[in-house]
Amino acid sequence: MTDDDPNRYEHNQHSMAAAMQWVHRITTVVMEMVLPGIFGVWLDKKWGTNFVGLLGFALGLTTAIIHLLQMTKLESSKSAGQTKSVAEQTDQTDD
Repeated sequence: MTDDDPNRYEHNQHSMAAAMQWVHRITTVVMEMVLPGIFGVWLDKKWGTNFVGLLGFALGLTTAIIHLLQMTKLESSKSAGQTKSVAEQTDQTDD
């Protein structure tokens, strides 16, 4: 892509949108991991217990891993669909 390429601006927009999408996903997963544990620690201090924080972090980690697996499965199925559609278009143009 050169400086005089008319599609350069459009490509940069797509790249920035994809980057922001991944920032959102990563932030969501991190918050899913940390916030239940922080809430559990707060409850431990309030109730005088020692296990709710640990349960919160365990629950948060489990939830985040499940969510991360769902996101990657969705992303891989999208890219597989795009690959398939490109292959189908190639087959159709060969006819």
